[in-house]
Amino acid sequence: MVERKTTKQLLAESFKELAETRPVNKITIQEIAGNCGYSPATFYRHFNDKFDLIAWDYTSGCRKMMSRIGKDGVTWECSVLSGCQYLFEHKKYLKNLLLNTNGHDSFIRYMSLTNMELLTDEIKRKAGGEGTVQELLPLIKIYSYGTACLAAEYLTGEDMIQPG
Repeated sequence: MVERKTTKQLLAESFKELAETRPVNKITIQEIAGNCGYSPATFYRHFNDKFDLIAWDYTSGCRKMMSRIGKDGVTWECSVLSGCQYLFEHKKYLKNLLLNTNGHDSFIRYMSLTNMELLTDEIKRKAGGEGTVQELLPLIKIYSYGTACLAAEYLTGEDMIQPG
């Protein structure tokens, strides 16, 4: 059975499609909703604004990658590689977000917090408790902030590291 896309997913796809050809800060809610056959009221039933949509899309994508760890032989390393592949495949879109929204600081802060939350949850799941997380919190933060900064540099062309 084919899984149908949710309204949130369709709105996110619509936004990404528009963002392939236009600066993010120029795209309106009316355009996002209309591009997939919805009204602005439908958009606002699901998101507060386009930045809420962007955050939801990023977070749901990360959660999807992280949820596969430990299933069907997917390792932590595979998940990191999937994240790098996502950045590579969506570079144009993500660069548009970085350059035409609140910029690097917002992206790095949000990506870092999301990555810290997901990594913390994974460590709790594997270690079976909060104690290990507290001991590893400095390393979790370093990893999360460093990964976000490296991703932003890659996306904007400041770093020439290529995925795998």
